[in-house]
Amino acid sequence: MKIIISLSLMGLLCLLCTCTGQESPKTCILSGEIVDHKIDTILLTKGLEFDTGLEIKIPVNNNSFTYELNISECEAYALVFPDEPFYQNLFFPDGGLIEFKLHTMLRASENKISGGKLNQMYYSRYNQFLDDFNTKCQPYNDSIDVLLKEGNYFTDSTNLQTTPKATALREQSFKIMEEISAWRYDYEGFEYSVPAYYWFIINIQDPSNENPNINQLKKDYSIFLKKHSDHPYNSIVENLLDGLDNIKIGGTFIDFTLPDIEGNQIRLSDEIKSKIALIDLWASWCGPCIENSRTMIPIFKEFVGKGFTIVGVAGEFNNTDALRKRMAKEKFPWINLVELNNQNGIWDKYGVSNSGGGTILVDEKGEILAINPTASEVKKLLIELL
Repeated sequence: MKIIISLSLMGLLCLLCTCTGQESPKTCILSGEIVDHKIDTILLTKGLEFDTGLEIKIPVNNNSFTYELNISECEAYALVFPDEPFYQNLFFPDGGLIEFKLHTMLRASENKISGGKLNQMYYSRYNQFLDDFNTKCQPYNDSIDVLLKEGNYFTDSTNLQTTPKATALREQSFKIMEEISAWRYDYEGFEYSVPAYYWFIINIQDPSNENPNINQLKKDYSIFLKKHSDHPYNSIVENLLDGLDNIKIGGTFIDFTLPDIEGNQIRLSDEIKSKIALIDLWASWCGPCIENSRTMIPIFKEFVGKGFTIVGVAGEFNNTDALRKRMAKEKFPWINLVELNNQNGIWDKYGVSNSGGGTILVDEKGEILAINPTASEVKKLLIELL
């Protein structure tokens, strides 16, 4: 993406919306053009995935749109094509007028987003990443293309195993990408601004980071907290760090109170007190989660009267309509609570942000015995402990 700083109307509108991290914006104007893609609406969402507290349909007329965005705090937002729901056109509303020229995902490098100090700061770094990536990785990508054309990329027709040469090329390409992706962690270079705070959260949530340095994360967070004392990201980070501290073998489950599908408030600790329990985080839209829950039904029926229980927590969007249909079909024989739109940060607290869910097995004292155990592993432990 290349940045073009538009001065038209900026002088008149800049008084309406300013945000450097601590100031509170009021109104921003989003104005955009969609190139070579016919859609009648574009979606406005929050930038952090799994945050569905906002989803606005903005009408698109003659490939153009305009929207007045009213916000109380500057944070990452995104414009999303309805037919490309997993691709975000990220921006930070810190200027009066923000202009967009958007293409589909295949031509994303041609996108232009302009307006505001934070967008300029963010995209100058992002554009440099793209330039470095294309320059340094292109020779490896060209070599991979040659192997594919020659039929020397995979070892056989199953296309499951790559040849040693192809594997080496891929690993080198990935290594270069990791090196030039270091900008994501340069929070000081980003002036600990909102874009830096956004990437701080994304980096904590990164599933590839299996051994995060919790002490360093806490030090970084203390700096962000001083600069953004009332920011909504603070509670998200606290939940994530709480999960890193506790959700591990030998750690302790994190208590919460949620409604069941009928609205009755239920405290987790009351349900699992003095029992070995499986906390099952799932969603009506998550196929692997549902399949895993099905495998636990015979385990539940065999051990439910012997000191074992299961508590399900369904992470749903906006309402429980889909959940009611799914529960009527599956007939899970244990209690299920509801987390709507990640309102209580349960997925963050349990270290499964941006995923359908996961399972945690705890003993009678609340100590974590296993994370994402299979049904056979759960049964084996129950036989040993009960």
